[in-house]
Amino acid sequence: MDEPQVSSISRRDLLKLGGAAVAAGSGLPLLDPKPATAQTPKRGGTFRLRIHVAPVHFDPQQTVAFPTMQAMSFTHSRLVKVKAGSSVKPGTQPLEADLAESWTQPNDTTYIFKLRRGARWHAKPPVNGREVTAVDVKYSYERFLLPANPNRGLLEQVDKIEAVDRHTVKFTLKEPFAWFLDSLASPSTWIIAKEAVDQYGDLKRPESCVGTGPWMLERYEPNVRCTWVRNPNYFIPGLPYVDNVEVSIETDPATALAVWLSGRYDFAPEYGMVVRRSDLEAAIPAAFKDWSLPIDQLPPESRRLSRARASQSILSRWRLSVGSMRTRTARRCCWIRLTSTWEPCTRRCLRLQPMRAGAPSRDFASIQATSPNWVAGVCAFSKRTDCRACAPI
Repeated sequence: MDEPQVSSISRRDLLKLGGAAVAAGSGLPLLDPKPATAQTPKRGGTFRLRIHVAPVHFDPQQTVAFPTMQAMSFTHSRLVKVKAGSSVKPGTQPLEADLAESWTQPNDTTYIFKLRRGARWHAKPPVNGREVTAVDVKYSYERFLLPANPNRGLLEQVDKIEAVDRHTVKFTLKEPFAWFLDSLASPSTWIIAKEAVDQYGDLKRPESCVGTGPWMLERYEPNVRCTWVRNPNYFIPGLPYVDNVEVSIETDPATALAVWLSGRYDFAPEYGMVVRRSDLEAAIPAAFKDWSLPIDQLPPESRRLSRARASQSILSRWRLSVGSMRTRTARRCCWIRLTSTWEPCTRRCLRLQPMRAGAPSRDFASIQATSPNWVAGVCAFSKRTDCRACAPI
C-alpha cells in the first residue's frame, strides 16, 4: 500500500488553526509533515451505497447506459484499467494491468497482451470457475465490434484479433491509434464469457452476469437493489476486503439524503458520491456532529469567535465537497476505486477543500507539497489515512 506524506493534526490543533485563521484573516502554515502509518485492512462487512437509475440490463455490448457499466464494474474485468490510489498524480490517468499481466507494442499497429495465469471466471454456471484464456478475450472483442454494440466505434481501428496461444492475444490495427490502450480501459470493454451468451442468447438477464471481477452478483431486485458477494477466487490475492456490496436504487433525492443521514449509506447519495449544494444545510450539521466541543474546551482565541462568524469565515475560504465543485463528501468512507482498493478504518470527518480559482480536486499530499501555507482541510468521513480523495485528520 502506498504511504503518502501527510500531516498529523489533532482535533484541538485543527480548531486552533481554524480559529486563528479567522482572527487573522489569512491561512496559517500546516504542521510539519510526517510519514503516515499504513493501516491494516479490516475484512468483512457490507458496503452500502445508492444509485438513482437501475441498470437497463446486464449486457454491456448492447447499451451505452452507464448504470449497466456501473453494475458490471463489480463483476467483470478488462485487459487494462485506469490506475487508482494515493500514488496517482492528480489530473493524470495512468494505466495498469487488469486481466492482462503485461503488454508490448512491436510496431505502431500491433499490440500483444500476456494474460494472468490462473485468473478464473466466477465459480457459478455456466463457466464454473474455469481459467480465462486468450480465446475468451478474442471472443469478447469480436462481439464488441458487432453492429449491435452502440459502443463499437470505440475500437473501430481494430482490424484483427488473434489468440496466439492460451495466454497471449494479439491486436492488429488498421492504422496507428494513440488512444488504443486508453480505449481498452474504457468501462464498456469488459471481458465476457461465451458460454453465458450461448446459454442465454445475450447477457441481459441477471443470471448471465458472470465475470472475473472481485464480486459476484448474488441477487437483483428490479428497481430496488443489487447485491454482490465477495469472489473468493479473485485473481488479485487478498482482495476484495468487503464481503458484500449492496446498492439501493432510489430515484427520489430527498429520500436518498434522509437515508444517508440516518447512516444506512456508506457514501453520500448523489451520482459521484456527493451531496447536492441544496442539501448542504442538512448535511453540514450531520457531518460535524462528532466534532462539536463545549465552549469552555476551546482554546482562548477560538472562544472569542461566535459560531456564526467562524462558520461564515471558514466557509468563505474553503470549498465544501459538493458535486458542482468537483469534489465529494462521503459518509464513513472515501471513493478510491470500489472494485479493488476498498479498505475500512475508523475515522469520521468532513472534507473541505481550499478555494482557489481554477484549482483541480487534489489529494492532501499534493496540496501540502505544492501549497504548504494552506490551512489543513478536514477529510471526507475517510476510512483510510492515505486515501487520495481526502485529507487525514
